[in-house]
Amino acid sequence: MSKLELNIAKIDSELKRIGKRKLWLADQLGVSSAMVTYIFKHKPISYADTIALVFKLDPKDMIRSNNNA
Repeated sequence: MSKLELNIAKIDSELKRIGKRKLWLADQLGVSSAMVTYIFKHKPISYADTIALVFKLDPKDMIRSNNNA
């Protein structure tokens, strides 16, 4: 069974594309840098909408299927 998770590779590529870092993302989300580290480690899809708004993308682009689950 596959599990849905945040597409961290997409978030990383968007950060690189605009020349920003995780601390900038934390500021945009209104969370601490520790929370962004948590998001990158645990990949909760509950942040897909908010992160998609920051990058002006479709929230579906922020989610991927992890077939290893």
